[in-house]
Amino acid sequence: MAGVALLEAMLSVSLVGIGMLVSLRAIGSGASLQSRVERRAVVRRLAEQQMAVLAAGGAQSLQVEGGGRFEGPFAEYAWSSESAPPTEQSPFTLVELTVWRGTDAGGRKDAYSMQTLVRCQ
Repeated sequence: MAGVALLEAMLSVSLVGIGMLVSLRAIGSGASLQSRVERRAVVRRLAEQQMAVLAAGGAQSLQVEGGGRFEGPFAEYAWSSESAPPTEQSPFTLVELTVWRGTDAGGRKDAYSMQTLVRCQ
């Protein structure tokens, strides 16, 4: 009977070890997902901020395709904008803004695009 108890103990330890490995992997995946969600939230907030800056600049700032990088702690983020000019039928211009992390050469990571209509008159 002593051999059976040892076998049961080894099996129990193995099952606990496998359970711990699965749990640790799940925690690691959750942390990775949380980090990605936080980066996407930063990109979205930067896009909203830059769109407000462009809209506040008036019609002339919207008519130029532009781009640039953010300053300070967001220096790794960049943006570009395109806009369609208003027509006689509509006083609005469609502005598309894209914000991303990284450089064009290194690829755009966590890219976020948004479009909005801005009244130009």
